[in-house]
Formats: sequence, structure tokens, C-alpha cells
Amino acid sequence: NTTFNKNLNQLQSIDISKNKIQNLFPNIFLDLINLEFLNIKENQLKKLYNQTFKNLRKLKELHLQNNLINKLDLESFIGLV
Repeated sequence: NTTFNKNLNQLQSIDISKNKIQNLFPNIFLDLINLEFLNIKENQLKKLYNQTFKNLRKLKELHLQNNLINKLDLESFIGLV
């Protein structure tokens, strides 16, 4: 399974920093419609795929610093606004 559980749709904050995460696949956060804060800093992300952040319309803070990102797909941030 490559998405968060639908039962977590009331989550407002997630901190998955410092976990050696290498990939965040498209739609992984799709059902987290109330998410306001997402911290993914200090992992090992190299690429952000299309629609990674789809449906995160309430997101106010996104932290991606100190990763290894060297490629962004055209629609990586689609759905944030």
C-alpha cells in the first residue's frame, strides 16, 4: 500500500523527518485532507513525483530541507492550493 490509511483523514500534523525515507510516491497523502503541517526534512528523498501532495489544500507548512532532491516532476506540487 502506498498511501496513508483513510482512517487518518483527521490528522493535522505529520513529522516523518530523519527517517531515511527515499521515496514519496504519487498520492501518498491523498486521504489526509485536513493536514496542515508536514515535515519531511532530513531524509534521503531524491525525486518528487507528480501528485505527491495532491489534495493537501489545507497545508500551511511543508518542510523538505536537507534532502537530496535533484528532480521534480512537472506536477509535484499540484493540489497544494
